[in-house]
Amino acid sequence: MKGSKKLSVKFALTNHLTTKTAVGREAETLLALVNAGPRGITSLETFKAGWAVRLGAYVFDLKAMGVQIVTARENHEGGNHARYSLASPVTIIETSGHDAQQIGRAA
Repeated sequence: MKGSKKLSVKFALTNHLTTKTAVGREAETLLALVNAGPRGITSLETFKAGWAVRLGAYVFDLKAMGVQIVTARENHEGGNHARYSLASPVTIIETSGHDAQQIGRAA
């Protein structure tokens, strides 16, 4: 969209004095993880919500930023899937951008 600004989330990790910023789908994934709490999120849930087609990639990027995320495998008929949840608290400092009103749409 012309003129629209991607979602941006400024956050701090537990026991860190510096802040970091996630943008776009990574920002939305971080907020979904925070909002889901210990229940976590799956690709199917976020896909049905209409936004995270590549949830594993967004989680990978967040881990590279230092966010501690646990991946649990859940069995189902025909295979298994990943459920992602935060392993340590994240403090959301600020959100901005055109998607800021729709943050954390998991399921």
